[in-house]
Amino acid sequence: MARLLEADITDRIARDPQRSKMLNIAWKHDKSLPHDVVARLGPKPDERALAKAWSDMLERVLERTNYGDLSRDMKYADWLTKLYTSGAADWEDISGEGGDALGAWHALSTRSLLKPQDQDLNKFKTLGNLYNRVEQQTGKTSAVKVVTLWAHGMR
Repeated sequence: MARLLEADITDRIARDPQRSKMLNIAWKHDKSLPHDVVARLGPKPDERALAKAWSDMLERVLERTNYGDLSRDMKYADWLTKLYTSGAADWEDISGEGGDALGAWHALSTRSLLKPQDQDLNKFKTLGNLYNRVEQQTGKTSAVKVVTLWAHGMR
């Protein structure tokens, strides 16, 4: 599979000292991170190395949704990073329900099946908000189920 451009937000994080600091704080407090990545970075990771590791992890989550490459402005990776650094989600949330909910939201959004007020991803302050809205809209939270529903003309 081709490398997604969407999730490579390493430079964006590294250029913003406040964002780098918040990522470092969130990283230190998150007990759900992959142990191999934490061990590789060590107890005091370099800001750039941490930003790169985070970017790579997001890339894998977005790859699973098959939608990561559709957002050239990095809005999905930015949104997930904002949730993470604000404490609204930990890695387990993002790598679990985050990808499914985001993929389902994208499937609905690109097909104009969302209410106008639900088209702005940044209005969702938590994964739970996004997850609940997608489920309310369709009764489904899986992107595959949403696309299947749409393909069969069921809304």
